[in-house]
Parts: sequence; structure tokens; C-alpha cells
Amino acid sequence: MLNSAQLQVGMLQETIMKINQTHDNKVEKICGKICGERQKGLPVETPGQKRNKPKKKSEDLPDGIKTSVRNTIYDMKQNGKHVTIKTINEELKRKEVVQISNASLGRLLKTIGFKYKMENNRRYLCELSHVAYQRVNFLRQYYNNLTNENPLQCVYLDETCIYSKGSFKRTWQDNSIKSYRKGHEGTGKRFIVLHAGTKHGFVENASLVFSSISKSADYHDSMNREMFEKWMTEKLLPNLEEPSLIIMDNAPYRSALAEKLPTTSWTKSQMQKWLQQKNIQFDNNCLRVKLLEICKKHRPNERRYVVDEMINANGHQVLRLPPYHCQYNPIEHVWGICKNCEKRSIHFIAPI
Repeated sequence: MLNSAQLQVGMLQETIMKINQTHDNKVEKICGKICGERQKGLPVETPGQKRNKPKKKSEDLPDGIKTSVRNTIYDMKQNGKHVTIKTINEELKRKEVVQISNASLGRLLKTIGFKYKMENNRRYLCELSHVAYQRVNFLRQYYNNLTNENPLQCVYLDETCIYSKGSFKRTWQDNSIKSYRKGHEGTGKRFIVLHAGTKHGFVENASLVFSSISKSADYHDSMNREMFEKWMTEKLLPNLEEPSLIIMDNAPYRSALAEKLPTTSWTKSQMQKWLQQKNIQFDNNCLRVKLLEICKKHRPNERRYVVDEMINANGHQVLRLPPYHCQYNPIEHVWGICKNCEKRSIHFIAPI
């Protein structure tokens, strides 16, 4: 028989009949409780839904152990060890830090901020002392120009490459080596594009586009000093209508020294000749080590570049990017937008 309490709850009759066969007293008690809560206007809670689940081992560890796990990974990185879940767990067991399964260790690493991703040492290189100094110096000079009463127009320059039949970074692949492609990321003829731009857009009539004959995977090998300096004097500088601050990186073809400075590889005769040109007195009979010491004492601290002097002579200034900080050059993002546009429209362009 179905009692009134069960029917008031709104349960299906078939369900109640099945329950009554084994748990008559329990069902009677639950239904009575629900009816009482409804009459009092209290919210009805579904029985058995809120259960106190035990915490996972990775969540119930003290902060001291989490710190030890983090320091263990840092030590493994410092010692050049391969860092995986398995090797970390082996190291933790060897040090008797914690006994934990690989699955729990994976959850623990995520909770303390670690991710399993591709190795990239750029961040380490960016924090080297001399690189950090150049970054601070670059940002300070950039900020001083922006806050100046008469700020110079910022001109950003860089080069990129495109392919006549498009480029791609992702394709369908399996585990077979036959599905992997050798060489460049694009197909067809490779073209190098060199340009400069401001916040108003690209500098008019300043583009340089040429086909690459280099077989190197790095498109920067297609550019050389002579070509870049010719573009600077014939294309960019004549088309800058106002004094500008030209921002560029330290690629080799942009960093030719206006004057070669003495180094440890110089011969004794080279050092003597350099000292004579600078009208610096020295003893002709002194050793090469002593000559090198004299050269270092009189050698200028800042290097002078051919391109920089060329730009300064035309009434502009140069600001060089710190190493490994291409994100400070907005034209890099512009190239990304241009390449996406090229990928979408490459099928509608006549083959070259």
C-alpha cells in the first residue's frame, strides 16, 4: 500500500513500490521528514547529495612539503636533469620528502603553479644581468622620449618572410616520419619583406621586397649589411618627414662597427697601429699583454655603429632593442596580422 506521505512528496508510484519492498521503514521516515519541511516552508534537500568526500592526498599536504617539492624541481633544473613526473617522484622518494603516486603528484604540481609545456630558455636569457640592464635602459629612454615636451616620432623597423604558395605551422600528422615535412614552414618561392612603420601605419615608399636565394631555414641569412644600409639611405631616411626615433634590434647586418676596437684576438702590430692613430704613447718594446692593457684603458665604453651614425647625420636618433625582447617591437605583431591575411587570401592570388 502507498501511504499519503509518499504520494505528497510527488514520487512515482512504481518507484515507491520498488523501494517499499526492501526499505519500508527508511522510506517512511524520509518522506515524513520531507513533508514536515514543506509544511514549515523550509527548502527541501535531496537526501544523500551532500557527502563529505575525503580530501585527495595532493590537496591535504602541508605547505612545507609543497615548498620542498618546488625546491626539488628547481634543483633538478639547476643540475641539468630531465624533469618529468616520474623523475620528480623518484627524486622526492630519494630525499624522503613525500610518498605519493604519479597521478597525485601531477595534481599537486598543477596546484602549486607548474605546467607541462615545451622547454624555452628565453625567460632565463632575459634575466641575465647584462640583458636586464639593457632592458631597463631601453625602457627608460623610451619613456623619456614619450614624456618629453617635443617627443620624437617612433619608427619601428624589421623584416619578415612570406611564401608564394602560403605558409603553415600545423598539419595532419601521425607517428610515422613520412608525415613530417623537411625544410621551411611554407611552400613556393620565399620572399623577404623589409619595412618600417609608425603609429599612423607603414612609412610610404619605404618597403623592400626581394626573393630569397638562401637555402637556410633562417630567413635573416638572406639579408646583408650592404642591402640594409642601401635601403636605409635610399628608402627609409628620405621618406621620414619629421625627426624620428628609429627603434630596431641588434641583427649583425645592423650592427657593423664604425670603428674596430682592440680585442684579445688582435696582434701586437694591430694594437700598436691603433694606439698610434689615437696619439697614445707607448713603449715599442713592451709585451703584447701590456699593450692590450693600455688599449683597454683608452678604449671607449660605448660602441659606435655605422647605421647609427648614418641615422644621426640625417637628424634622427636610434634606440636599440634589448636582446631577446622582440615583444617591444610592435611591427612584430603587425607582421603576424599581415601573415594571417596572406594565408586567407593566398588561394585567390595568381601563382608566382
